[in-house]
Amino acid sequence: VERGFAPSSEEIRWARAVVEAFEKAAGSAVRLDGKLIDLPLVARARRMLADVERGGASIPRKAFLL
Repeated sequence: VERGFAPSSEEIRWARAVVEAFEKAAGSAVRLDGKLIDLPLVARARRMLADVERGGASIPRKAFLL
């Protein structure tokens, strides 16, 4: 059942890109692919990546979609 809620590889790549862009901006808001990346979005991306690392999916996929 959890696999059905697991983020897709595209969503994982997005989350990694978000975190990387934010870290390169030294914690400031930044644009990625024309979209503003701010703290709440970074927190969502980090939760997704942490969940993937644990091998589970506690947050429905829809919560990750923009």
